[in-house]
Amino acid sequence: MVILEREAIPRRIIRPEILWQPTLAALDRLGLGEPIRSQACVRLNQVDVGGLLVMRPGDFAAAGAEAFSTDPFLTRQLITAAAQATGNVDLLRGVEVTSRVSDGPITRGVAGMRANERLEIDADLVVGADGVHSFLRSSLGIAIDLRVFPIDFLTASLPWPTALAPDGAKVYLHRGAFREGMPAVALIPGPSGKGVVLIPLPSARADRTLAAAPAQFWDALAATVPASGGWRACIEFPRDFVRATRPFGHAAGYVRDGAALIGDAAHPMTPAGGQGANASIWDALADVADGALKSGNVSRERLAPYERRRRPINERSVQISRTAWAAFRFGRCLPLGSVVPLMLRTVDLMVWPKRAFLRRISRTLVDRDGPRP
Repeated sequence: MVILEREAIPRRIIRPEILWQPTLAALDRLGLGEPIRSQACVRLNQVDVGGLLVMRPGDFAAAGAEAFSTDPFLTRQLITAAAQATGNVDLLRGVEVTSRVSDGPITRGVAGMRANERLEIDADLVVGADGVHSFLRSSLGIAIDLRVFPIDFLTASLPWPTALAPDGAKVYLHRGAFREGMPAVALIPGPSGKGVVLIPLPSARADRTLAAAPAQFWDALAATVPASGGWRACIEFPRDFVRATRPFGHAAGYVRDGAALIGDAAHPMTPAGGQGANASIWDALADVADGALKSGNVSRERLAPYERRRRPINERSVQISRTAWAAFRFGRCLPLGSVVPLMLRTVDLMVWPKRAFLRRISRTLVDRDGPRP
């Protein structure tokens, strides 16, 4: 197996990702669950949203949900290193794939450039994990209807504040800033005493925020997070912030003769529900691919069991993004500064809705067969 990476060196990913326990249990079967838990994760035991909605350890336990906040850079490093250690996987970095090698409708490999040299790789099966704007998906003529989530995300890495619990995420709310300013700022813990600050903003407001003078940015942040003054010594605005715009959708198909799509190439999602990182692992088609390669038949029909198994499960996850998208669009018509706090407080007092939510999102991607070695 050959893995092609566009970046010449591993790219540091600055964003929070959540791995749910079923995903780590699946990785246990590959010998990767425990290293990822211990080296790349912090178990989340509490999520506090403005003091109005608090998911406590008892809520996670009642929902049968275990959430782990992971550093995506470390997680990918561990998985890649384990794959290479088998001796069956080669990794080529700095490869820009520019074309699909085909024999009529059958994919036979890919071609591209590496360090100004043309590179062509023959393959019995090409798997595209090349993101939202997948080159392989486009070259196969597989349609996808992408919608852009109305909220962008500004993220930065920072040392975890000592005043906060190291296993609890905290969301600060500013009721007066839902129409202008920073209505919410989230802090998500990570391993090694670090965390991620995440600022969700409507796209136009994100434009204005990034164009603002540093002093104006820090003043707006302090209005929502009064204790953020010390962050200036750790992160520089705008240099250390990354902006993420998230399209989402579901491809019309996952497989063609000699090719398959996984992860964001097949079903890009928003951060709603913390599904993306889990999907990239649950989409593993190793068992189907192994059988197809051993039989010498990598036709669309032979690969179809992978799509039949994963499509309905992934559709549930994409639906979470659709629901969040509709909620944000509908919310523009509401007095959010009063409605959102009331909704959060009501859910917290009722208890069962937050536990049902935790139970659902922690199991959405679960596949009875699971990823296999």
